[in-house]
Amino acid sequence: MTYRLAFYENGKFSSYIGPVYDRKDSALFALGETYADLSTLFHVNADGPDFLTYDRYGTPCMIRIEEVCSQ
Repeated sequence: MTYRLAFYENGKFSSYIGPVYDRKDSALFALGETYADLSTLFHVNADGPDFLTYDRYGTPCMIRIEEVCSQ
């Protein structure tokens, strides 16, 4: 398995963010960096170990780690 950071806007998948990660701990580190970056602009909630949520000017957004099949 590999992992990606997936961006959801208003409850719908929008896009993947960044590269494919070979290990989940690498994806978790990237999610932590994303949290730090976004928290300078928005109130970010670390709702679980694999995802975060925030409100972007009235639009609910979420970034989460998803497993993707290696090809």
